[in-house]
Amino acid sequence: LPGKVALPGFHIFEEDFAFEIALFSRHIDLQHRAMDWSDLDVDLNEQISFTSYIKLPALGGGMNVWQLREEDIGHLPDFEMQDRLSNSPYEYMKFEEGKIALHDGKTFHQIAPFEEVQDGDERLSFQGHLIKSKDHRTFYFHW
Repeated sequence: LPGKVALPGFHIFEEDFAFEIALFSRHIDLQHRAMDWSDLDVDLNEQISFTSYIKLPALGGGMNVWQLREEDIGHLPDFEMQDRLSNSPYEYMKFEEGKIALHDGKTFHQIAPFEEVQDGDERLSFQGHLIKSKDHRTFYFHW
């Protein structure tokens, strides 16, 4: 669909000891709000985010997930939102190569730090988002 797609969403990380610390952003997925959906009958509240892992570090990889959603803290100024996330527990979701992780994108999440960087470690993932049509029969894919 013209005007509805962007470049594929690949994340590529090569061996770097900096990845042992939590330096990736804690966020929710809002990319779909920047797209022009005016000629499609979609429900922008019905999205699915996915990540497929092509290659993971030797000791594995995953995502940190908080039980906080956009409606809980999304209205706060960024520094307050980040402070709230820093002081809230999160769950580590371990991923496997060749599998797809699905979520609604509305719960705060973050790329988890590497457990311990090994020589030659890489993390290669493919990410995208789906928006459901209002009749709930179709998902529109965007990157």
